[in-house]
Amino acid sequence: MSKTTIPTGGITADAIDATLIADDAISEEHIDATVITASTALAAEPADTDEILISDAGTIKRIDYSLIKGQLMTPVFKASLPNNANVNNNSASVMALGTENLDTGGVYNTSTYKFTPTVEGYYFFSASVLIDFGNDAGEYGDISIQKNGNKVIAERRAVSGNVGISSAISCHGMTHMNGSGDYAQAVIFHNYGSGRDMDSNEDYTFFHGFRITGSV
Repeated sequence: MSKTTIPTGGITADAIDATLIADDAISEEHIDATVITASTALAAEPADTDEILISDAGTIKRIDYSLIKGQLMTPVFKASLPNNANVNNNSASVMALGTENLDTGGVYNTSTYKFTPTVEGYYFFSASVLIDFGNDAGEYGDISIQKNGNKVIAERRAVSGNVGISSAISCHGMTHMNGSGDYAQAVIFHNYGSGRDMDSNEDYTFFHGFRITGSV
């Protein structure tokens, strides 16, 4: 068995390399905690490409943080009416929700009332409106969430008799957004005989949504 003689004056810089260290020779008892504690602390969430060591059935591998981080339910938004707004009879109208209550990704447009997320995935949406109900049987109100101008989620409230009250109509559901152009809007339709006001109270009249998962 060959031996390495330590020269007089000690070992010079870089004299010991991997060829002189036996496999499995370095274990946890030879590693001081300062390997970690003396290093710079990461004071923020790791970037997606930051790497972490992991044991895969006994084999040490590196893995990107993006593969193990929790699912982020963003972007998320909520929009409401700045003021009461009239909705014409027998005409589907995009709800003019021009007040942003929340918009984490800056992807809700207060002029077009479109939510256009830049992250692909499945999104949960909810829309609600408080509106004067009709008085005659057969009248109804529809609220829907439209994707690229097409209805994908909807709910209807019909009048069964002479009620003449205000009522909230709401719909809730999930749809896929491609993250590169798909947009969603809240739309109201009614046949209550004449124009009706939507109430601007954000507890009752709103449109909101958030990402729940990527492609499955």
